[in-house]
Amino acid sequence: HLIVCVLSLSATLSAQSFYIPTNTPTVGTANAFPFNTTNMRYQALIRATELGSTPVLIRGFSLAPSTSGTLEYGPVTMKMAHLASPTLSTTFDTNLAAGAVTTMDVPAFVWPVTANTWMDIDLQTPFVYNGVDNVVVEFLVTNRVTGAAMRRDATNQRVYLGSYTGQLTGTDGGLTAFKMRVITGDASTATFGRGCPGSTQLTPTVSFTGTSQIGQNLGHNVNNLLPTALCIAAFGFTSAPPFPIDLTFIGLTGCKAYIDFVVTFATIADPAGTATVGIAIPADPALVGFLLYSQWIALDGGAAGGLTTSNYGRALVGN
Repeated sequence: HLIVCVLSLSATLSAQSFYIPTNTPTVGTANAFPFNTTNMRYQALIRATELGSTPVLIRGFSLAPSTSGTLEYGPVTMKMAHLASPTLSTTFDTNLAAGAVTTMDVPAFVWPVTANTWMDIDLQTPFVYNGVDNVVVEFLVTNRVTGAAMRRDATNQRVYLGSYTGQLTGTDGGLTAFKMRVITGDASTATFGRGCPGSTQLTPTVSFTGTSQIGQNLGHNVNNLLPTALCIAAFGFTSAPPFPIDLTFIGLTGCKAYIDFVVTFATIADPAGTATVGIAIPADPALVGFLLYSQWIALDGGAAGGLTTSNYGRALVGN
């Protein structure tokens, strides 16, 4: 078992997720904006009261897709910023003027989702909420290959522009923003990206079992390896740029290193081509908010470069 250790954290977070407007991912109109359109800049407003009007560290963010599948895009970025105004301007940069933070920057975003379920975005950088102002959430979604509509309720304002190529202003959509989950202290897991196919044309794929709650066990799993293949579970702390790194330059055509490889563990796949590394999370409240990334590498003599790699996982430790 991998024991997750942290020497120090700046603050301990309480168990909490804020749902805007409610914790009902199965309810609401399915709307294409912004994850089932072409090149859209999209901003949504979260009111201070919807975040408890209390300073918090935002470590996770989820949306509720209306259909299942693997969504695929070109570059996708997410920003968050404080906003004193009670409403969004139709001028995008005006809404981000108070020190916007780029919380996600992915050059080719691949996002497996399940319909009518809260699905995490890969929030790579936390946002420190001041407890006073409203919050603007912005997505710039480009080069859609496969998309999905998101659930929405008529409660929060949005401003948007499709076919976006750098225009300064958008359309005020009124109270039509997507439903949101803002995570400050709860546990969650998610997977992103795509592995590179091995010699059997199967693609190694990450999954999680158990939970990333403190005091519990989390299984970091992979399937679609060669039977009894030697494989390595790699763990790190970020997927932010310069990741992912294309590994074609070392002969692993089509493979990517999605995370920083800080700790690695070797194991052997079973006859079905699956492997697991267990993570025992100590029952230490100081670990709440700790973020752990993971990816697998496996021997495959018939694959390019003799290796294959998986997609990657994101585990947010919480209560």
